[in-house]
Amino acid sequence: MGSAQQWESEAAELLAIKNGTPRTMRGDGRLTPGDHYIFATATTGGPIIYNLNAISKSLAQRTKEMVAADLRLR
Repeated sequence: MGSAQQWESEAAELLAIKNGTPRTMRGDGRLTPGDHYIFATATTGGPIIYNLNAISKSLAQRTKEMVAADLRLR
């Protein structure tokens, strides 16, 4: 497995978030299948591999949008 792809607990640790956060982010739509994660065995309910590069880019973009919105409210 490449350094950009990690299992859930490893991904959480490397992203400095709680272990359950990647699952929460999948559930609320912040992470999209195929882009941010894949089922390692190609079956629903199988082990999940996370794409850290894609997640980091997405989080960076969301951060920029939140900061810009906050600045507009001032």
